[in-house]
Amino acid sequence: MIDASGAGLVRGGRRTLIVAGLTVILLVLGAMVAWRVVAADAREKVTVTWSGPVECTGTTVEQARPDDEPITAIRLREGMSCTLPVRVTNNSRFAVTVVRVRLPYMGPQAGPGVQVTQLGGTPVARPNAVDAVFRLRERLEPGAAYDFDIDFEFRPRGCTSPGVFWVAEFPQVRVLALGRPGVRKAWEALGFLGTHDSDCSS
Repeated sequence: MIDASGAGLVRGGRRTLIVAGLTVILLVLGAMVAWRVVAADAREKVTVTWSGPVECTGTTVEQARPDDEPITAIRLREGMSCTLPVRVTNNSRFAVTVVRVRLPYMGPQAGPGVQVTQLGGTPVARPNAVDAVFRLRERLEPGAAYDFDIDFEFRPRGCTSPGVFWVAEFPQVRVLALGRPGVRKAWEALGFLGTHDSDCSS
């Protein structure tokens, strides 16, 4: 003799477990989506700005118009030394961490007549890269800022012909917000004016 009521209880118990399992999964997925959205919002509120003008010795800082828009440009001269102050500001409600600064075409294996070998005493992380990459670990609480200087040097074996070479959205900063990484960029472009010193055509 089969106890139908007992079988029904078993089936009902299984349905309850399945519903409970699905509910847990949906709650976890919802929490993950919310976490990503909040982290993305926190990253978007991190700004990268030039905190002052480019200052140089041994050369001049000028304006160039490579794309009909005026940009700051450094004239490349042998023995020059230039500094660009940068500020990363955390405008979010959560702590963020600056983990990397990337300077396109400024690395050890790049071709232009300009390079960046260190960032506030931190050496370049990739000696065989075209970009200058610096690994950091700077934690910024809400409202806090992190300042650093980018020091440019003339690259003796680099080649930049007369004219203007420029890098848009300079520099680029990788940050972690709630454990999620993302890249924030300055809106400014930085240019470099080729000279006889940097011209490799002859």
